[in-house]
Amino acid sequence: MAASGRSPRGDAWADAALYAAAAATLAAVHCWVTARQGAPYMDELYHGPQAARHCAAAAASGTVAGRYGRVVWPAAAADAAITTPPGVYVPPAAMVWVAGLVGGLATRFVDWSGGGGDGGGWGEGLATSVSAVVCGTAGLRVVGGGWALLLLREVLAAVRQEWDDGTGGRGSRGSSPCGSGGSTPDGGSDGVGSDGDSGGGVTDVAAIVAAAPSAVPPSLAVASPSPVSARLRSRRRSRQPRGAAVLPPPPRPLPTCPSASRKDDMAVAAAATAEDCAATTHEWHLPAALPRLAAAAITLTPCLAFYAPLFYTDVPAAALSVAALRAARAGRHGLSAAAAAAAATTRQTAVVWHVYAAGGAAVATIARLATVAAVPADVAAAAAAYAPHAVVAALYATFWVANGGRVALGAAAAADHTATAHWAMVAYAAAAWAVTWAPLVAREAAGVAAAAARGRLRVVMTAAAGVAVATAGAGAAVAAGTRVHPYVLADNRHYAFYFARRVLGVAVRRAATVPVYGMAAAAAIGALRGGPAAHSDGGRGSAGFGQVVTAAHRLLLAAAVTVVLVPTPLMEGRYLGPPVVMWALSAVRAELAALGRWGVACSRGGAGGAADVNRAAQAAVRWYIATVVYLLVVNGALLWVFLERPFPRAVDGHMPSDTSPGRFML
Repeated sequence: MAASGRSPRGDAWADAALYAAAAATLAAVHCWVTARQGAPYMDELYHGPQAARHCAAAAASGTVAGRYGRVVWPAAAADAAITTPPGVYVPPAAMVWVAGLVGGLATRFVDWSGGGGDGGGWGEGLATSVSAVVCGTAGLRVVGGGWALLLLREVLAAVRQEWDDGTGGRGSRGSSPCGSGGSTPDGGSDGVGSDGDSGGGVTDVAAIVAAAPSAVPPSLAVASPSPVSARLRSRRRSRQPRGAAVLPPPPRPLPTCPSASRKDDMAVAAAATAEDCAATTHEWHLPAALPRLAAAAITLTPCLAFYAPLFYTDVPAAALSVAALRAARAGRHGLSAAAAAAAATTRQTAVVWHVYAAGGAAVATIARLATVAAVPADVAAAAAAYAPHAVVAALYATFWVANGGRVALGAAAAADHTATAHWAMVAYAAAAWAVTWAPLVAREAAGVAAAAARGRLRVVMTAAAGVAVATAGAGAAVAAGTRVHPYVLADNRHYAFYFARRVLGVAVRRAATVPVYGMAAAAAIGALRGGPAAHSDGGRGSAGFGQVVTAAHRLLLAAAVTVVLVPTPLMEGRYLGPPVVMWALSAVRAELAALGRWGVACSRGGAGGAADVNRAAQAAVRWYIATVVYLLVVNGALLWVFLERPFPRAVDGHMPSDTSPGRFML
């Protein structure tokens, strides 16, 4: 199997081009928003003044630190109407604090040199000038755009993490797991034909994962630099006489690569041994553009992208949560816990994504320990690696107790944000996912239709059963868990207002949406199987213990989505953004991993099989291009309506200071 055909320098330039295009797009949108709605809008009316208060406190604190060498905590009075922690104000306030520090140091130097001074006025003036730029409405929106760029970077890195794991090596995209000396998900040697083991057996569980992606799903494979993997490798080399090395189960024979006419019956590769690697392989490629397109599509999720040019808390929380997930999968638990804690200081629901990230990594760790002869010392070392998560969890508990057993802050608004059983939010999220990924959902529907045309009744019956079960669940959620908050009915600027009045308020229309939710949920669940490349055996992929681990990962994701959405009393599009992003990220990982496993099988099935993989990979590129273009059009249309179609409105009772014109928002 060949690499992707691009050099690391070429990849770096392509990444730079992607980030530059994203930054240019955000800059253009920023100018557009500033020209049409320069004043704070909606929640910015709360976050903007609060950010200014934090910036003022930071300016004073930085000036004092620079001029007098005293550290004063830049505390600002809390706004009782704001229910989220102040983490989103930290970046602009930090910039102002640095400006105050520099100004204070300059004033201190002037005083020391005998040149006179104005009592720190120069430092305060510098901090005030920086604050006027950074902490004004336009400056805060630029900071919000920076969070969107960070989200794109973290999503791309997370997709590539799966891309590398799914094809069996971190060293080069598309490298074969049969290659000698390839790197493994834990950063060590793959151990195939290079560690002196007799008989060609693989005794390092990380090598098992690299050689047989189905053993532990790539979505849970953790590239851990912790001492646990090193201890296991050391035991493999030093304790052979004691029989501590445990061989993996006998490898299953590689499946025959399907022909071009049976792409819907693709087989998933099983364990590859040294003997398998001696077989002739044929070149296949996973295009380097595929992860970039997937990352761009995920970042363009309208429920989040709509708020990227504004100063809201949702995009920062999502970016930091994805960073925590990626770090946990890499075994960097200190960084993961820190990123998750930062996300939780922006939006409290990020705590759930922290549990999802740490839980997924823990499942992978347990899988590795269960595959080898782990002694108690190994188990203890593995558990100790998760100590940072435990520390942050204790901080979460402390906050909850100190806040009177409530999650929401703000004495004035907390009563309106109490948890409820809003089960219909899960159905709304499924619909939002399907709308976001409409081209890829259409691809799956076309695949089922093609299977029906060829008489593949098993595929059709499986899809129909999935839709039926999902529709039943959606019906129960809508019947028992539909909630309409008074705030939703009080503000006609959100699309949710019209949906609540014209659909949820009419029983027949509300019931008519249930089949839509069911089909959307079935499509979302089906996407986790890996797309067209995983249709070989009904999406089973792995067997035995690996299948259990895969199921555990999917259950963790479903549980996280449910816990994030169900207690939410309000119904706004932005609340659906992080669940859609996390679900899409998992689906993309599954598809890339399935393509990699199919390529491993087909590279040994003849040149025709490798050509099938190449055609499938190129088809995936085309579908993701279509998805990116579609999402650009959707986001552009939403922004055009928001900015170019204002309407007169009466002042809302719960926001009497907001006299701005009406603008349609997600």
